[in-house]
Amino acid sequence: MLKLWQEALAAELGRPAELVVVPRRREEFVTEKGSADLRCLTSPDWIPASHLGLYEWPRPFMAIREFIIANHPHPLTNLEDLPQGALIGTVGGYHYPKLEVAFASKRLRRDDATHESSALSKHLAGRVDFTVMRDIDVLYQRQRDAGQAARLHITGVEITRTSVYCARIQHGRITLTELTRAQDRLMKQGRLEQIVESVIGTKFAQP
Repeated sequence: MLKLWQEALAAELGRPAELVVVPRRREEFVTEKGSADLRCLTSPDWIPASHLGLYEWPRPFMAIREFIIANHPHPLTNLEDLPQGALIGTVGGYHYPKLEVAFASKRLRRDDATHESSALSKHLAGRVDFTVMRDIDVLYQRQRDAGQAARLHITGVEITRTSVYCARIQHGRITLTELTRAQDRLMKQGRLEQIVESVIGTKFAQP
């Protein structure tokens, strides 16, 4: 979905899209090198304070939520319902404020994957007890492979809710005004909703 949104944004800007995928821990390094014009699916809350000055921010383009995902239907409604010592699939370099105390006290154990796709693979292989995933990604995986539906269950435990942006990187070739206007045009056209529906096969209500 993000790839389609980035390509639509690039087309609206009248530029070819060159997508650069790097591990979370290298994103600031790529930004400092000036190797990209935009950084998409990010938030000021996720950027180290020392790097915030490298970005300019238009309006957010969507809100995302992360939940505890189980391998089978599970009546979880809060963190206290998670069993003692449960192994939680996470992504290295990602911060989960609601889970940090439980990780620090060892009540829950963190299992870092390099990428979100690796975290998904571990979850499907049964190598972790639960995984933190975005609800929209779960819906996409279910649409893509019906066989995965039995192992991807969104519990009632919401971990994060974040407004996300395509931020302009300082010294990039695209101005903030150009970015804002292009994004606004796409939003007015309903392009994001069209992309999301094409990917997950159903309408997706923004939280």
